[in-house]
Amino acid sequence: MCGRYLIEEREIFPGSRAPVFVARDGLQKKELTWGIPMKSGLLINARGETVTEKPTFRGAFQRGRCLVPAAEFYEWNQGVKYAFFQSGGPLYLAGIERETERGRRFVILTREAEGVVAKYHHRMPVIVPEAQAKTYLKERDYALFLASGGQRTEGLKAERRSEG
Repeated sequence: MCGRYLIEEREIFPGSRAPVFVARDGLQKKELTWGIPMKSGLLINARGETVTEKPTFRGAFQRGRCLVPAAEFYEWNQGVKYAFFQSGGPLYLAGIERETERGRRFVILTREAEGVVAKYHHRMPVIVPEAQAKTYLKERDYALFLASGGQRTEGLKAERRSEG
């Protein structure tokens, strides 16, 4: 994932505050900042395949999984911006949230691209099927299965949005 998505007609950039859903007393909506500050810059994504191996993410994956609602996400290919979306509803991107020196923040889990996304980019966000949203938040084994690319993402469409 290259670093932007759309929710409620607003394009979300790294460092922006955005809504996420967490499993606390049911499903709770919170506003968090996208990206974890690191010495090398803002870390906005975590590889789903290695999320449990990295000290930065291990605890957050265990206790801080979240869902990032998005109408569409973007990838760039040869300077052209492409939007990826599904008809009939929002996408739920798999995320993890954790406390930092600058407050609670989240990152989006990514996986190897598949389907229509693979034509444009080598990585994509992990997409949680709406029917399994609560399962992703509550069940670690299912979350690992999704994060490692264990389930195909069906129904995504691509559309050219702009140059550069």
